[in-house]
Amino acid sequence: MDQANAALTLSVIGLVPTIYGAALPPLAIVRAGEGGHLVDAERMATLTAAAVVCVAASVTKSPEVLAVGTIMVIAYAAAYRTAARSGAQYAD
Repeated sequence: MDQANAALTLSVIGLVPTIYGAALPPLAIVRAGEGGHLVDAERMATLTAAAVVCVAASVTKSPEVLAVGTIMVIAYAAAYRTAARSGAQYAD
């Protein structure tokens, strides 16, 4: 991996949490049950982050960017869905 792809990969790693942070409250609030109904917001954050990763990977033709970005999107989607489920249990 050359320096340009490494820099872009690191940028995508930083961009995915930024997208989720702009669209959703922090995970601690969601886990505490105070996040409300976040299904649509979480879905939109996932789609937005996935689109950004796909565009960045296709423009640069970099499989590393696609692989790392996809892993980040899946990890954040799973983290928010898990937090929402456990938050709903605590709220009941």
